[in-house]
Amino acid sequence: MIFKLPYVVQTNVIQQMELHEQYFLGLCSNRAKMFIHRMPRRYDATVINLCSSCIQVQKPGVRGEDVVMWTLNDNCREKEEVVNVSGDKGIELKYKEVKIDCRISYHPIKHIPIFWCDDNHKKNISLAIHYSFCDVLKISPILQIKCRMNRLSDFPDVKEIDNIFECGPAGDREEYAMFFERVDIKNSAKLYAFPSPYFKPESKLLSIDHIYIVNSRWLTSEHLLNFNGRSARFLMAEHIRSDDVIEFIRRWQQGSYGKLEVIWISLSYMKTFSRNTILENFDLKPWDPSKRAARFPYPDGSIVAEENDILDLTNEMDIQRASDGRLATVVISNTEFRFFVWNEPFPDAIAAKPRSDAWDGREWLIQRQIYF
Repeated sequence: MIFKLPYVVQTNVIQQMELHEQYFLGLCSNRAKMFIHRMPRRYDATVINLCSSCIQVQKPGVRGEDVVMWTLNDNCREKEEVVNVSGDKGIELKYKEVKIDCRISYHPIKHIPIFWCDDNHKKNISLAIHYSFCDVLKISPILQIKCRMNRLSDFPDVKEIDNIFECGPAGDREEYAMFFERVDIKNSAKLYAFPSPYFKPESKLLSIDHIYIVNSRWLTSEHLLNFNGRSARFLMAEHIRSDDVIEFIRRWQQGSYGKLEVIWISLSYMKTFSRNTILENFDLKPWDPSKRAARFPYPDGSIVAEENDILDLTNEMDIQRASDGRLATVVISNTEFRFFVWNEPFPDAIAAKPRSDAWDGREWLIQRQIYF
């Protein structure tokens, strides 16, 4: 019916639709999907939120917005009826040639659709919705998953994902460590805890481009020295000492850590670095504006939210690698070690964006694009 209207009217009507309404329209026919594709893109990526059984959509630097939910038919309470707004045949989705028949209801508070399917599809339903949603709405199909690692039995059936965000502590730690050997993380991982003692120094986790670990109390010098990614943020570290930092910097000087951009370690309570002991081992120079920029561009992997602008490095000291002349800025306090590698001496750095904290109103400076 809508395509019998004039083109301008069609466009105005579709632009006023909710995103899930555009999605359902795009499922009706190839003509409808092509029309949806010509609409300006409102979002750039999706997030599969396993914590809330929800597909979210997001723009760079903005938290995901809930648009579709899913659940299993077995979760339907006794005598509860699911309103099937998709007709007698329901909606059929596919994942890896497996057909998934779904019924649709609407959430009474969020006012978004809920896909109902059989229990045997619990590992695939989120992926089927994700890829169908991205196809119809022309959204990037990168795979971002927010999950609880103590429920790995419900984790989607995938061998690789782009970004993973863990919300809450892990369950079985051996199973947790094996997860990162079984699933490749292509870009970033934000984790609640470091999964030692089962976590080996040669684990694939240390080769993920960007890792952020909230509780790093099991992080050892062997783990640190085997890091082979682009950026790492380790909080609450207990077993990293000044000698480990010295050895890490020396190995970088000798040509190791070819992809490294940033490493940032914060010690746990009552642990300290000896700043003077570390610095006296290296020939450090003050900032030279002719050799590097004043501001460092934090890589697009993990969030930076600080009250102070830590990426303004005009007052910090630099070290130079003899083999290729590359600079790195060393920042050390009693409880933190930060190491910024200038792979591009004069990059296009984006200024930090202030954001007020929802709890106490404090202003935080935000750096990054990926934002769960």
